[in-house]
Amino acid sequence: MAYHGGLDRDAKHEAIERFHQDAQVLVSTQAGGEGHNLQFCHTLINYDLPWNPMRLEQRIGRVHRLGQLERVQVFNIVTEGTIEAYLLYLLDRKIEMFTKVIGELDIILANLKESYETTLAHIALDSHDEQELQSRMEAFGRELYEACRTYEEVRRLNASIFDDQSSVLELEA
Repeated sequence: MAYHGGLDRDAKHEAIERFHQDAQVLVSTQAGGEGHNLQFCHTLINYDLPWNPMRLEQRIGRVHRLGQLERVQVFNIVTEGTIEAYLLYLLDRKIEMFTKVIGELDIILANLKESYETTLAHIALDSHDEQELQSRMEAFGRELYEACRTYEEVRRLNASIFDDQSSVLELEA
C-alpha cells in the first residue's frame, strides 16, 4: 500500500482504509503526517529520519495515541556513519526522546541557542572531516543533554510546588 503527496484527498483516504482493512504494510512519504490517525497500526519503521525531531515525534504520535490497543514498536533504520546515525544517537542518548511523553520534546528544544535543524545543518556542512563532525556532534549532544536536564529540573520543581499547593487546598476544604 502506498501513500504519498501525489494522491488526491479521496485516494489518500482510500489508501488508509485499505491499509486498515486488508494490507499488512503502508509505505508513506512525509505526506503520511497529514493528520491521519493510525492507532490500528502498532509498528512504525522509519527509514528516512527527518532532521526535525518534532516530525519524528509526530510520526510516532500517529500510531501511539488514544485508542491504541497494542504495544507500539518503533524501528529506526540508519546507515552507520551518516548524519542520520548521529541524529538518532542525539535523540536517543542525549535527550532520551523515545522515553519522553509526547509534547516534552518541544519544551526541551525551545531552550537551544538556535533551532535543532539549523544546528545540525551547520555541523554537517561546516565540519572539515569526520573527526571534527564527531567532535561537534558530541558538543551538541552535551548541549541537548543539559537542555533536557534543565527541563527535568523545572518539571520536578513545578511538581513539588503544585503538590504542595494541592495539599494546602485539601486542608482548606
